[in-house]
Amino acid sequence: MKRKTLSFINRCLAALLALLGFQACDFPKKYGVPAPEYGTPYAEFEVQGKVTDTAQEPLKDILVAVEISDNGYSGLRDTLYTDESGEYHWKGGAFPLDSAKIVVNDTTGKYVSDSTKVALSYDRTKADGWYRGVGTAEADFELKEKE
Repeated sequence: MKRKTLSFINRCLAALLALLGFQACDFPKKYGVPAPEYGTPYAEFEVQGKVTDTAQEPLKDILVAVEISDNGYSGLRDTLYTDESGEYHWKGGAFPLDSAKIVVNDTTGKYVSDSTKVALSYDRTKADGWYRGVGTAEADFELKEKE
């Protein structure tokens, strides 16, 4: 009786492990491909640029909204302000996505808002496993005064 009970428990555990995706160590030999990995791909992002007026003078404290997205899926959203030299630099990390939408807005109301969508360019030199590297984009803006 004890042997039958242990055999039954062993079969139940084997079935449970098979359902959860655990596989034998000979998967590559058996199927000719690497064993599947479980996890989530990850990438870092850097978006930077400069905001100037039509006279090429840098604009300080302009609101910059960055949205990292991919075919309608929005992965990250963040806001920051330009520095004294009109430059902005944003870093973040999430699931690897294709593009960044950047919106610049003058909160004082003196300049017309502007936006653009840029493709992320990935540096995969340090990519390993689930880490996909660093996606970078650069966008400069020239804001016009409101009339």
